[in-house]
Formats: sequence, structure tokens, C-alpha cells
Amino acid sequence: MPDFRRDVLAAALLSGVLYGTPVPAQELQKLSGMAMLTGTCERLVMGGDDLSGLCGGKVVQSIYSTVRTGFTVVMGEKGAVTFSGIEGAKPDADTQLQSLDGIILNLGVEGTPPSSQAVTGSCTYGNPFKRPATISCQGVDANKEEYLLQFTSDGGPPIMRYFDQE
Repeated sequence: MPDFRRDVLAAALLSGVLYGTPVPAQELQKLSGMAMLTGTCERLVMGGDDLSGLCGGKVVQSIYSTVRTGFTVVMGEKGAVTFSGIEGAKPDADTQLQSLDGIILNLGVEGTPPSSQAVTGSCTYGNPFKRPATISCQGVDANKEEYLLQFTSDGGPPIMRYFDQE
């Protein structure tokens, strides 16, 4: 039987390479699962700028034991953006809410470190096992600049990786 903890850690590190999002070592210890969906990034707005044309066809959700979660999408060839927050209420059996308190942007440019932006907002996402699911995140920063992600899966099940915390 494969060592799923090792596989998920490798996937987390790989997502950091593929998606340009660094995963600090202390956060890896709290990572309890990852899910990847394929589909269509319908809209991506960063600080009021429409970057939808740069948004890729995959989204990775990182799930932490601290109830923090994030949605990461590829931006261009090497960049990535993560919409990060705390898992919230479940209004019905097929819908999950998440607060949105931060955006992490990595342009994927050598020598340019990732940047983060505090935001206030929320994400809503549906059950990807029952139908094509939509992930919708909306937030604003202190300057009232808008951040938005709208992603719809292709209806295929997510690729999931879980592991037990030691």
C-alpha cells in the first residue's frame, strides 16, 4: 500500500513548483488533504484587473487541519494565485462556504517573491462528486480593490489525496 502522507507531501511540493505557490514546512505538517479539479476558469480579477485570459483549467484545493483552506489556480505559464480563508458554514448538503482573508500571488518570476494581500470576502463551492461544481470567490482589499475567482469543473470527480495527522 502506498504511503499517502508521502504522496500528499510530494503533491504539495509539486503544486508549489507547478503553481508557483510556496508551501512553508510548518504548514505542510498541518496539510490534511488536497483536491484537484479540471474545468474552466471563467473569471479571474486581481486588484480590479481582469486577468481571466491568464487563468488555467485546473484548480487545487489545499485543506489544512486548522480548518484553513485555499483554492490555487495557474496564472499564465508559471504564475499562480491562491484564495485563502477558513472553512465556514454548510448551508445545505451540497454547498460549502469559506471566509476569504488573503490572496497569495506568485508571478513565477525568478527573484520576485510571492506577495500576499489581506482581503475580506468569501468563497462558495458545490459538491464536485454530484455535478459540475462552481467555485466562486469574491473579496476586496483595504483600498476597495476587487478580487474574484469563478471556476466551473468539467463534471469529472476531483483527484483527492488525504492523510492522517501524526
